[in-house]
Amino acid sequence: MEDIGEPIVNVSSRYSTVDYNNQRVMGLNNIELITDRPLHVNLREIAEVKKRYPKHALIASLMVESKRESWHEIVRAAEGAGADASSLNFGCPHGMSERGMGSAVGQVPDYACQITSWVKEVAKTPVIVKLTPNITDICYPARAAKRAGRTRFRD
Repeated sequence: MEDIGEPIVNVSSRYSTVDYNNQRVMGLNNIELITDRPLHVNLREIAEVKKRYPKHALIASLMVESKRESWHEIVRAAEGAGADASSLNFGCPHGMSERGMGSAVGQVPDYACQITSWVKEVAKTPVIVKLTPNITDICYPARAAKRAGRTRFRD
């Protein structure tokens, strides 16, 4: 699964090789793990999957810049397309930290709290906060995210 958000235009290689059966470079794998396709394509696919499988839970993994309006827009769009919940990606180690995304958020409790609160302002479906393991004590950002809304964690 890739994260949806504003498409990332790769200006440097973020690909790794896939080797198979002792053959080098059988294929390439995008290790960015955030979409490089337009948002409307991802939203259309969410709607199509939900239409085909209406009784199955569909969780949209989201990662956008640390701007309130960006988070409001992506949550509303994902829910409008049929997502049953949103997973906020605060864990991706190569999540464009220069844009305040991924583990750059999960490593700073104040950021995790702020963005989770922005999402909770507009979310009508459950919100899951996906934290980074790349921190000394994950309890700090977990508690911060919990303070931001009804997100439940065990202390």
